[in-house]
Amino acid sequence: MQSGDFHFRFHAANQRERPWAPGNRSPEHRHSFWEIGWIREGEAFWHLAGDKAGQGRRKLRLRQAEAVVVPPQCYHYEEPIAPTSFAWIGFSVPAAELTGIPLGARLRAAPVLADLSSLLNQLDAEEKYRPAFHAERTALLLRELLLLLRRVAQPAPLRSPAESRPATAIEASRDYLQRNIREELTIEQVARYHGFSLSHFEVLFSARFGETPKQFQQQCRLRAVGEMMREGIRSPKLLAAALRFNDAAYFCRWLKKWTGLPPSRYYARLQSSGSTSA
Repeated sequence: MQSGDFHFRFHAANQRERPWAPGNRSPEHRHSFWEIGWIREGEAFWHLAGDKAGQGRRKLRLRQAEAVVVPPQCYHYEEPIAPTSFAWIGFSVPAAELTGIPLGARLRAAPVLADLSSLLNQLDAEEKYRPAFHAERTALLLRELLLLLRRVAQPAPLRSPAESRPATAIEASRDYLQRNIREELTIEQVARYHGFSLSHFEVLFSARFGETPKQFQQQCRLRAVGEMMREGIRSPKLLAAALRFNDAAYFCRWLKKWTGLPPSRYYARLQSSGSTSA
């Protein structure tokens, strides 16, 4: 992944821990960046005044676990109806990256609320502490945010009873792991997304495929490492950032655990074997 790919920029985040009382509406304002706000507890109006001429005016009533995406340069203000706590995040991305996410509409964020709050904390930490690979990490985190928003905006279609069988769901979970291998997904998140408890998911997955979900995930990651190395990305720092590891040292330890080799020797083995698999 090259630096030119990181056109996602994190601007600001806030989570109000103390209740926001009725009568304390915010002043009307606008931002040069996209904003998503969601209610953690309570209820509030989001007044979207549109542009300076008032075009696109809208008033949304957001309750707990509901969210709204506000476009850049859209005048707006928030007005609590009851003691309320909310969170918001500002970010810049190309407009095309928000395809499929309705702007200025109420979104039911309950299915991914825990993931959104966790993501907000991670972005806030990136901004506060600025560790190595800050730009790459925030870009990857913001991509995850957009994936979550699309999941909220486009719920999975209803399935027939035959399609809802555990075997079909397990196969879908394997495809899901493989498609999202460069995302920071835990096995528990994948299990929950497909309607299983973690323990039940691991039993069904192992019985169906002869390996645990974790083993399959790691093998997919190793293949991704091989593909990136063959594309010319051999820096442990860039490989770590692309696969969502905390730092290059942790990535090197992970690679040695699963292959017995450091990055340079692993690449040499790939060259000699002509394969991107472990």
